Amino acid sequence: MGIHINRWQKIVQQHHEQSIKAQKNSLFAEPKDFWKPLTGFFTQDPTRTSDPEINALLTYIKENDTILDVGGGAGRLALPIALKSKHVNIIDPSKGMLETLTNTAEKFDITNIQTTHSEWLDTNAKTATVVICAHVVYGIFEISEFIDKLSLHADREVILLAFDAPPISWLSPFWEFVYKEKRVAVPALKELMNILWEKNIFPDIEMIQPAEGKRRKRGYDNIEVAVEKIAPRIFVSKGTPQEKNLQKAIKKLMVDTGNGLEMIDKGPERHLAIIRWLT
Repeated sequence: MGIHINRWQKIVQQHHEQSIKAQKNSLFAEPKDFWKPLTGFFTQDPTRTSDPEINALLTYIKENDTILDVGGGAGRLALPIALKSKHVNIIDPSKGMLETLTNTAEKFDITNIQTTHSEWLDTNAKTATVVICAHVVYGIFEISEFIDKLSLHADREVILLAFDAPPISWLSPFWEFVYKEKRVAVPALKELMNILWEKNIFPDIEMIQPAEGKRRKRGYDNIEVAVEKIAPRIFVSKGTPQEKNLQKAIKKLMVDTGNGLEMIDKGPERHLAIIRWLT
């Protein structure tokens, strides 16, 4: 096993161990379907035309292509792709996400999809022309096996999407305020590229610019909503000292703009990469 794979696994293991410790300290009982309450964050109009991410993806998709969307969740990317391809199979371990996807597909009369409730490494899905995996790999411990299976299931190419910082990195200031320790950040784009090169995969990379003025805002109507939404993301239970710390963190890290609470320090802009290789 290569040095970069070992380094990736070490970081992911440290991140997971830190999460388990926090859950125990906060008496947090993780729900069976962690992602179900978060489906609203991943539900968008499949017919949208101003999304740079989906527009860039569609340049690589042909009308007769079949697609595997690994970790496709509520269909934020899968459903727009289904409108421009032959068939999409969305594989995801969250029943809640897949139920939301199915409801949205029915609403927009999208019928050329199927859903598979499974972890990627456990699935027996058939191959497809293109395998897409967007914002999934960050916390995967078995990263080498995960990538190998992506390649084996792609008849033409694999397309990964990844940020240069993990999507959950914006939660780190809250974590550090609540638990009084620095949050271990999962690997992201730089580490992923090192893994691919170590595996003798030399992909094409396209950096995607967000639409002008479309930087994603992290905002909530009030402090009660902020606590409700942030707490499960950092394993905070109701009525605990950690919840009181979270309330203090929100007051310190967020400001009332008159239209709700937003982060005072929004941090650096994340950069998105589309990573492609032929199989």
